[in-house]
Amino acid sequence: LDTAAPSSTMAPAPVFFSFEMDEVLLAAVKSKSGMTTRKWDRIAESFENVTGADCRERWDVLQGRAGVEYRAFLLDAPQVHPPAAASASAPGRIAGPDPVAVDPAPKPTPPPAKRDDDDLEITIHVRDEGRQISRDFTCPKRTLLSGMSYFRHYLNDSTASDDIDISVHCDVHIFDWLMRYVKKQEPLPELGPKTIVSILISSEFLKMDALVDESVTYFTKHLQEIVRVPIDLSCVSTPIVAKVASQITIQDLHRLDDPKDKIAGQLYKHKLEQMLSEPGNEISLCQCCGILFTRRQFDEQVCAKANLFIDFHGRIVARHSTDPQTPWSLSACLTSLRADGTSWCDLFWMLWGVVTDLYCTKCATRFRISDLGHCSFHPCDPVFLDGATHGRYLCCKAQVLRFDTLERPRGCRAANHIVDSSNEDRHKLEILLDRRATIMCPFLADGEVPRLSRLGLPTSSLAPSRCVCRSCKLYNGGP
Repeated sequence: LDTAAPSSTMAPAPVFFSFEMDEVLLAAVKSKSGMTTRKWDRIAESFENVTGADCRERWDVLQGRAGVEYRAFLLDAPQVHPPAAASASAPGRIAGPDPVAVDPAPKPTPPPAKRDDDDLEITIHVRDEGRQISRDFTCPKRTLLSGMSYFRHYLNDSTASDDIDISVHCDVHIFDWLMRYVKKQEPLPELGPKTIVSILISSEFLKMDALVDESVTYFTKHLQEIVRVPIDLSCVSTPIVAKVASQITIQDLHRLDDPKDKIAGQLYKHKLEQMLSEPGNEISLCQCCGILFTRRQFDEQVCAKANLFIDFHGRIVARHSTDPQTPWSLSACLTSLRADGTSWCDLFWMLWGVVTDLYCTKCATRFRISDLGHCSFHPCDPVFLDGATHGRYLCCKAQVLRFDTLERPRGCRAANHIVDSSNEDRHKLEILLDRRATIMCPFLADGEVPRLSRLGLPTSSLAPSRCVCRSCKLYNGGP
């Protein structure tokens, strides 16, 4: 385009915009950036002696410079973009100075990242009353909460601005062991017979579940060594004793030597509860023969005095039965025995002999392990009169049928059952022989009732036991 010839009259000097005026102009333009056509005259009302054309020209200058002021404006108003180069002068527009090359404005320094509360260092003040010393321990919050759940109730909702003061009364060496375990510091701490009780109690209180399980396993495995350590084991909680009882085997419990009864009595008590709660181990009293039997033994054993009946398979059977008119309570039985001074150890082995059964290869029947010496027989053959269906044994005058289809254990003499000792039953036999005075039941004479059975019931409510000879040596409690 052709430009007009220069006039002899000088153009008016451009209005000077101070830095403050530029700020006002930028703010005014920013507030109206959404309008398609800016009202420059209305923007000019914010200044004195400034027209709308002056505001627009100053805006073009600022836009062409792309200087620091405009760059700062862009940070606040990213929808306005400067041209790639300074715009050239156009007719009717006062050309501004040439674009000035400026260094890019440094980006503002971002504020420091907010510190994660889980990375906070928690200080724990430990007071050892026994040694009269104190010591402070520090641990990251995340590590402390994951390792010691006890503190979650107090620290879960805490922030960096909270003033938290944790004091613990504990053995300093034990707490140092626990902190090294939580932090997984090398070398990892090891459990020992002298420290296991303190660590077990502390870890249970601090809700360190993984360490509790590890400690219970160690406690069970090294129980005999721990019992020998001069320490009071009555401080071990009931849940911990129950866990140990659930892990310890019958063989290890049998071999445990605890003459001062530091923990053996409680272990036997919990082991007895767990044994009786197993499916099939519910104990009942037979109203016919007066012995104890379990639900599992009901289908496996024959009652010597039960009435005969035919089952669904056409077999003649004789099963134990209970008397609903005179219910028998195992709890009442145990309470009575405890009142008599019977220990939990003896109670356990007495009932273990009831719920545990073996197979006799001689008489081909299953028997309670407490009845090991009850493989009965008659030393004399029966005598039958000519044509009679009934006969008698000469040894004890007991009546016998000529054709008896039911093989019931009967006899006036008794011998030990024959058990295959090559299988897993060998361990049961070893325990039985070591504790036979407690476990084995004598082969009783007619009219006598086992000790466990008669507790809690009048003697008249029980049927007499099977007829045996009083001279049997097992009657007095052992072979």
